[in-house]
Amino acid sequence: MITPTQSGAKKCFISSSLSFGLHSLWNDQQGAIAIMTGLGATVLIGFAALAIDVASWQVAQRSMQGAADSAAYSAGVAYNKGDGTSYVTQAKGITAAQGYVDGQNGATVAVNQPPTSGSYTGSATAIEVIIQQPQPRFLAGLFLSSNPMVSARAVATIAGSGACILALDPSANQAITVSGSASVNSPGCDIVANSSSASAFSMSGSSTVTTSCLVVGGNASVTSGLSLTQCANPVTGAAPTSDPYASVPQPTPSGSCLTVPNGSPVTLVAGYYCSGLHISSSQSATFGPGVYYITGGNFQIDGTASGTGVTFFIAAPNSVIINGSRTTSFTAPTSGTYSGIVFFGDRAGSASNNSTIDGGSNTTITGAVYFPTESVTFAGGSATSSDCTQLVADTIKITGSSYFNSACTGDGMAEIVVHSRSAGTVQIVE
Repeated sequence: MITPTQSGAKKCFISSSLSFGLHSLWNDQQGAIAIMTGLGATVLIGFAALAIDVASWQVAQRSMQGAADSAAYSAGVAYNKGDGTSYVTQAKGITAAQGYVDGQNGATVAVNQPPTSGSYTGSATAIEVIIQQPQPRFLAGLFLSSNPMVSARAVATIAGSGACILALDPSANQAITVSGSASVNSPGCDIVANSSSASAFSMSGSSTVTTSCLVVGGNASVTSGLSLTQCANPVTGAAPTSDPYASVPQPTPSGSCLTVPNGSPVTLVAGYYCSGLHISSSQSATFGPGVYYITGGNFQIDGTASGTGVTFFIAAPNSVIINGSRTTSFTAPTSGTYSGIVFFGDRAGSASNNSTIDGGSNTTITGAVYFPTESVTFAGGSATSSDCTQLVADTIKITGSSYFNSACTGDGMAEIVVHSRSAGTVQIVE
């Protein structure tokens, strides 16, 4: 039997044991909370550290973007002035002044003309500047194994700097001549003579010339028949304009020797013509697409001829001769190696070798007439603005009425970038 006194003692003992257990449990909870708090604090501190680092990287990126924008704009201005490759030096100088020195502290500064990416890829009137630099890790080093790379990119374009007539000779007298009653219309593009001669460009007789700007390396002799749509006066002492097709390889002959069939009409296929190629006055010819390699004689059209997607390579010392008033219509390929080129003169040719295109208003050439080391006499071509024609040669004589244009959509022709025509309009577009 348990007495009341004994019962009370037992209750007291149980109460004391319960109190001790609860107190121990409380102490155990405090330890768990401390551990959880410690772990949570580490994560919170890590996120805070990462946020601080990310903020510093964002500040660096904004600074880098400003440097890229400034560099691209300055490069565009320098490029438009025709300072050779100094636009690269100019761009890198701008980035260096803002703390991004190419090759130092892991920084790289690339200046690409034309751009290698974006909406202006391949555009001859655009310059791309890309800056990259690894950024330091502070507390974020706990989470990242390497320094993050921050980059900035900017693209600047130069407006109104294209040409459609270009004489490449660096010193010839009268590198471009316009004589007689010739009427040359190129209101949307420039006429350029690289020659440093005092008579690099010469007008005479009752000839008229309408062009956006006349740009010469030396000086120009002009008449009241000159009309400039963008420049107030001819631009003299200009830096040379680059050959837009200099990197295009010359074709090589392949296959068996082909000849022109007798009779009319005739259809020709692209290939190797080893005895020249002559369409007589009694013939009508259709040329299939492709490259025609012509040697052993001239490429001569006296009859009616047409072809789409054609390129005619004329091996030296042969020439192009287009005579008479019969209809001639050739269109260059719009893609591929010879995109935009209708006539391609041999780079081994001499300045004394001359090709003559004398077809009057019935002659339509959509593409480039390209004779980089030879002369061309252009005695008449299409007088309408619906067709695009470029004329690039060592020296050029124009004696007939023609319309030149190089800004058609999808024609495949390369842009002829004129550096020194005027200040132009430089703007950041990407």
